[in-house]
Amino acid sequence: MCNFVYLAGRFWVNQMMQKSKQQKPDVVVLGGGRFGCLAVDRLGKRVAMVVEKSSTPYLYKKDVKVIEADAVETAVSLLREDSLPKWLVPAVPVHFLAKWLFLELDFLQPEIMPLPEMDLADITSVINGKENQLYFSMADFLCPDDCPEPLDHCFHTGRKRKFQLFERLAAINSPGWQNATLRSHQLAPGVGGFKAEKLLEIRAKIIAHPGKWLIASACRCHGVLQGMAFKPPREI
Repeated sequence: MCNFVYLAGRFWVNQMMQKSKQQKPDVVVLGGGRFGCLAVDRLGKRVAMVVEKSSTPYLYKKDVKVIEADAVETAVSLLREDSLPKWLVPAVPVHFLAKWLFLELDFLQPEIMPLPEMDLADITSVINGKENQLYFSMADFLCPDDCPEPLDHCFHTGRKRKFQLFERLAAINSPGWQNATLRSHQLAPGVGGFKAEKLLEIRAKIIAHPGKWLIASACRCHGVLQGMAFKPPREI
């Protein structure tokens, strides 16, 4: 059974990679380190540009546009343009959604808040971050970097997944807090991306309803959660 699951998984990985490389440019990769380069390799011609502060010779050997700039600051600029990229692939060592909101909604004086108490016992791994974040994983092992994110089971073990992590985080309901959970979609094996329009939807919700927010981003198996507060414009 395990052999069958493994072989079926490898077949799906190869199919997914071939399909992703045949599509038109619709992805901006934010970061050009190990995972940014991996995204470029696996997405092929789907990559419209890579944003990396200190570009590497490896990136310049690729047939891809490279912008030498800060990834999150560039995302702020891109998402204010009339012609939006369809997908953003964050490949930077920060909670991208929270960092983007800090810059994009600076007029609401955002600040990091301690997270409220919540029952997270059903999530396999929960790790405290340095800035009051919580990092989550449905695995207790190092996942392969080419996981294609099967719908209902673990690619590595073949075991059925208890739930989709992005749905689990979106369902957190804590008194006095609002919830904004951004789903990461699988664009290629091991490469997740955010829909640009969904970031703008979260921006609009926070502007309309400032206060304390649970800011989360997650795929089916991995995620991060941060507490943030935004002041109403009339109080600034």
